Amino acid sequence: MFNSLFVWVLNQSKWIISFVLLLTLFAGFFVYHNISINTSNTDLLSKELLFRKNEKIFKEEFPQFSNNIMVVIDAKKSDVAKDIASKMYSEIKKQEGKLFTDIFYPNELDFFKKNGLLYLSEEELEKWLDQIVNYQPFISRLAESPSLYGLLSTIDLFLLVDLNDQHIDRLNKLLGKIFDINSTAVAWGDFFSDNEKPNNREIIYLQPKLDFTNFFPSEKALFFLKQKIKNIDNEHWDNFNIRLTGTAPMEHDELSTLGKDAKIGITISLILVLLFIGFALRNLTLIFVSFLTLIIGLIWTTAFALLFFQELNLISIAFAILFIGLGIDFSIHYCLRFLEFFKKKSEHSKRLLINSTNSIVKALFLTAFATAIGFFSFAFTSFQGVAQLGIIAGTGMFVSFFLTVFFLPCLLIARKNNSPSCFASYKEGTDINYFQFMLFFKKNSKIFFTLAIFFLIFSLFNLKNIEFNDDPLKLRNPDSISVTTMNELIENKDVDYHSVDILVSDFSKSNELKNKLLVLDEIEEVNLFKDLIPEKQNEKLEILDQFKTFYPKINMQESQKLSSKSFEEQKTTVLNMVESIKSKIDKQYQSKINTNFIDQLKDNFESGEITNLEELKKLEGKYFYFFKKNIKKLNDSFEANKITENNIPNSLKSRYIGKNGKIRVEVVPSYNLDNQKNKKRFVDQVFTISPNVSGGAFTTFEAGNAVVTSFKKAMIISICSTTLFLFVVLRNFKKIFIIFTNLFTSLLFSLSFLILFGLNLNFANIIALPLLFGLGAATSIQTVLRIEKFETLEKYFKTSTPRAIIFSLLTTLATFCILSFSSHLGTSSMGQLLIISILSSTSMGRRISNRFIGFFFDSSIAAIDCLKA
Repeated sequence: MFNSLFVWVLNQSKWIISFVLLLTLFAGFFVYHNISINTSNTDLLSKELLFRKNEKIFKEEFPQFSNNIMVVIDAKKSDVAKDIASKMYSEIKKQEGKLFTDIFYPNELDFFKKNGLLYLSEEELEKWLDQIVNYQPFISRLAESPSLYGLLSTIDLFLLVDLNDQHIDRLNKLLGKIFDINSTAVAWGDFFSDNEKPNNREIIYLQPKLDFTNFFPSEKALFFLKQKIKNIDNEHWDNFNIRLTGTAPMEHDELSTLGKDAKIGITISLILVLLFIGFALRNLTLIFVSFLTLIIGLIWTTAFALLFFQELNLISIAFAILFIGLGIDFSIHYCLRFLEFFKKKSEHSKRLLINSTNSIVKALFLTAFATAIGFFSFAFTSFQGVAQLGIIAGTGMFVSFFLTVFFLPCLLIARKNNSPSCFASYKEGTDINYFQFMLFFKKNSKIFFTLAIFFLIFSLFNLKNIEFNDDPLKLRNPDSISVTTMNELIENKDVDYHSVDILVSDFSKSNELKNKLLVLDEIEEVNLFKDLIPEKQNEKLEILDQFKTFYPKINMQESQKLSSKSFEEQKTTVLNMVESIKSKIDKQYQSKINTNFIDQLKDNFESGEITNLEELKKLEGKYFYFFKKNIKKLNDSFEANKITENNIPNSLKSRYIGKNGKIRVEVVPSYNLDNQKNKKRFVDQVFTISPNVSGGAFTTFEAGNAVVTSFKKAMIISICSTTLFLFVVLRNFKKIFIIFTNLFTSLLFSLSFLILFGLNLNFANIIALPLLFGLGAATSIQTVLRIEKFETLEKYFKTSTPRAIIFSLLTTLATFCILSFSSHLGTSSMGQLLIISILSSTSMGRRISNRFIGFFFDSSIAAIDCLKA
């Protein structure tokens, strides 16, 4: 039946070629306009899993926590960080409803500006007020005349007082900050705190409007923010940094990285494959038809993927490079077999193509089938990310088989010049002496076997050290700004990365739940809506009232004293005040008070740095840019009122009370959950108390469990399917036993090498292990089906099959190497484990399995059956 079909195809070769090329054109057009990648790590798993269902319910109640952007502002001075954040917030607020659906920055809420002090403990509040008392007389006096002259006259006035050592230390600290030559503006807010931070951080939380018609859904919002960051500037800001992180920026960066890596990876893979088939085939015609067949197969497979799934995911995007490495194998085997037959009969005819195709079509089909088994093994699991990759790549094997068997021969038969000279330049086996190569392993088999056994024992003892990394953040590009920023936030505990959320129906249940959770060692804190209502408010309000009695509101006034005078007059007045201050310090305090600021001010005027009123105003701006802002903030903070459920703003309420009335309870772990044992204990304890849990550690832990379960299921499917396949094909228990000895020992070696290289199993690379069985079986089939037709090894090695196997292995390893260099750690680890698996199968595992041949076969056929294994 196949022979008749193939003859018909050859007779219609021109129509077949035209049809395939036209179909490819349509497929390419479809791919170009419909390519899409889902960068969500959560969507890699089935929506039917419990944690996915819980997550869906949570998103319906609190959509503002999904697909977030965090604008992270870092500055050496707190005033600079707050001022930049305020400016950014004002700009972003203009885009509310256009680019952003939710904007949250607590420090800009009037609620916190007025009532923020009530969230301090009584002890913290009194300590903060003591700081205000230390500087309040100075600040109040300066507020009456916020100018350079006013600043100097205030200092001069305070020097009239008999200062003790404590006052002198405080004055030196104040003068040191005010007259810091490296500062672009005085951070007055730092005077009110004893906590000298090396870095001050402000975070604005945003939810962008996503445009799913765009390849980058959050691009518009991120572009707007990046432009604002690029253009934001102020002469009074220094030592600051603005970065973007959160789910949306990380997914945007990942999408950009994956797209870039895919383009580079596919390009390099195609170049390497072209080089290898050049060495393997050494004929321009065969190189061209093989490469064209590969490209068409890649386009068809991509079109199938988008038709069947509508979009690719973080893992399945790797199918293209996998297809290139494995798909070209069919063309290599076919073309080398064609050349083998051509060498026997130097004529390029339809009969030659029919004979060569008939001799290899079974092997190619079984190879496609065996490889597809490994890929399809995940299709029946809940791990949809790898299932999608498996279905696409597995289908791609049959696409490649179909095109190799039907399209490639049409290209050969359709050539205008079909003379024997077209292929006569090929000389088989001139680069590698396969017989001598394999004989080397046979002569040293005892050494290799001993080494393999030793490493096998080592691998068995190492199995307990294998870990599965369930943290998706660790699979993202560690060099991208969004990821480095997120890691920094987690490290500094600005983000509770592992905290989980529980939904309850009412406030009484949330209180009851909190009481149950807080008795557990695994829980550090539980945050509820009622925590927005501070404790001991009456006592704190009384403290504030008493303070206001003795220290009334500070009134800011515009300085008019020197505004009407010329620059020279103002300069003279300022310098006279400088001399007065210096005289008092020299007379009363000698070297106790730092006078560097006096020399600095004198130099500013006498060196010609300040020569006009504009430059003088600029200098005053340095001293007073943040002064007025802090005075207003200070005055607002004393306007606190008692907080109740009714006066909490909706922007805060909506973070604890859902759209449909569900109450959010946030649970923060006490232990480091990077440790899997700690994570398991935390998740188990929380889930036992309430199964309505989502996010954080629960999501990553349950996702990890789902992946491990899927892996076990896929391994069972792969092993059973491969066993059944080999029984149908080989029908010989001894041969199957030898093949499986190789595959299982290769699996152990792969896992051991994984540990030695400091790698872990993860969401992406776990596909490599079930795939090992499919690829291993495919390689065995190619050898077994060919070698049985020859009486001696020497005759077998004169055929094209060994050469085809070697170059197929090289192209496969080359493309896996390209995957291993990906900047996406998941894709990279997939490539690394695939390389380890292939090398383990072709080297260490085979050395052990070959030793079993002597137990099953007599010496006359042992060498041949050795290769069959």
